[in-house]
Parts: sequence; C-alpha cells; structure tokens
Amino acid sequence: MFYMPLFVFISGFLSHKNSTKKFWAGCLKLLEPLVILQVLTIGYDYFTGEEITVSRLLTPWWFIWYLLSLVCWRTMLHILPPRILNHSKWVILSAFVIGIIADFLPFDRLLSIQRTLALLPFFFWGYYMQTRNICLSSRYKPFCFMFLCFAFVLPVFLPEYLGDLRFADRYPDISFMYSRILVFCVSIAMSVSFLCVCPDTRFLSKQGRYTLQYYIYHTVIVYFLMIIVRKLNLPDSALAALVYTIFVTFVIWIFSHFSFFVKLTNPSVYLRNKKWHLHTTLHQVLRNVLGRYFR
Repeated sequence: MFYMPLFVFISGFLSHKNSTKKFWAGCLKLLEPLVILQVLTIGYDYFTGEEITVSRLLTPWWFIWYLLSLVCWRTMLHILPPRILNHSKWVILSAFVIGIIADFLPFDRLLSIQRTLALLPFFFWGYYMQTRNICLSSRYKPFCFMFLCFAFVLPVFLPEYLGDLRFADRYPDISFMYSRILVFCVSIAMSVSFLCVCPDTRFLSKQGRYTLQYYIYHTVIVYFLMIIVRKLNLPDSALAALVYTIFVTFVIWIFSHFSFFVKLTNPSVYLRNKKWHLHTTLHQVLRNVLGRYFR
C-alpha cells in the first residue's frame, strides 16, 4: 500500500526546478525507456495475435506508467511559477484535494492520468521536504518498525475498507473516497516510518543512483518470473514471494556492474558519448596532421 506513495515522495524529494535544457534532458531520460518497453510489449502482443487498439497504444504497460507520471509531475513543477510554488501549504493542500477526487474521473489507466493525479500530493510533499528533516529521533525507531508491521498486514484483514491500492481505477461509489483519505493518512505515516527505520549505508547510497534502472529492470524480470512461476507451478506463498524478491534484487545488482545496465534503458546517452568521442578523435587527428605542415 505504501510503496508507490513512498516512491513518488522520494521522486519529489529528488526533483528540482531546473533550467529548460536540464528539464528536457530529464524528460528524455524517462521517456526513452518508456517508449522502448511500450513498443516491445505492443510488438509482442501483435505477434501473439492480440488486437491492438488505440486504448492499448495509449495505456502504459504494467509498471512503466510511473515513468509517464513522473514526466507529468516534473512538467507541473517546471511550469508552475515561483509565486505559486512559494505557497507550499496551499500547493500541498490543493494536491491532496486533487488526489482524493481524482478517481471520480473516467480515465482509468489511459495515459496514466488517474494515477498521476491520485499520487500528485506525495510528489509535491517530497519536493517541499528537501530542506526539512522529517525523520524522527532514533528512540522512535522501534515504534516505527511496529507500525510498519501493523500496516503491512492491514490490507490482508481489511481490504474492503482500503479500496483500490493501485490508484488506477474509478471509485465504485462515493464511500470509496473516504477509503482514499484513510489510505493517504496511513501512507504518509508509513513513508515517514520507513525513512526512519531504513539503514543509512554507503552501499544503499551508491545503488541509489541506479534507482531508475532498478525500477525498469525489476519490471521486466518480475513479469517473466511470474510467467515461469505459473508455467512450472512454482510456490506463490508469502515466503516464496520473499525469496523471489531477494533473487530479483540480486540479479539486478549483478547487472549494475556491467556497462549495458544504463545503455539498454537510455541508448541515447551511449550514442551521444560515441558522437562526442568521434568528434574528439577527429579533432585530435586533424590537429596532429595539420600541425605537421602548419607549425
């Protein structure tokens, strides 16, 4: 329940109101893997005989909706003038109101509009927390850990009171709006609790620069792992899910040691570097050749 609000909160925390050039470069970095995966999955559907509709083309595949939503959130941050952003309380309050009423809209998963609006408050909450320390004192860590354990099992025993935890579908009726308010409150508390109990280690900090790649690769690996689990009739219990999670994390960590880790998701970076190296090499050759005759 809390992992997507927490992920969006961290994304907002790491976002800045950059220059137009840096803004477009950041958008390209997010849209590139989105387009690659979308084309691959649509191509797979086409060759397996599934009907390709306009709705299918405009609906991001599985978890990659987050990439499109992040582009939208950062676009909002970029276009909002400082005179509005300076009123942080009103911006966050307005975002929470939008997040609560978003699931009355008829968009569902189309262009990830529903999720973009529903999770908007967590992005701006993270953005405004850049200059503030929200982590509690270390003496509260046991209570935070206990609360996390309680919140993890809450969806198991009270699913009917929590509504859609994927933030993707419309409210069946107005009573689900109150469930959304409850989910927001619990998600905020869980996010703060998780940040307080999460260990601050050099290893985690180093891997943090690959957050986007971890997200993309885990999406692909988990998708095929689910197919293998169903085909081979492997266990799907909570313990098995923990084992699969450790396995996927380990595989991605191994991948992070190879140069293709970033190149596959953002080939334009590799091509730009190649172009730069070619330009530098040609410049050096011309300088050496011409230097012999025009000293």
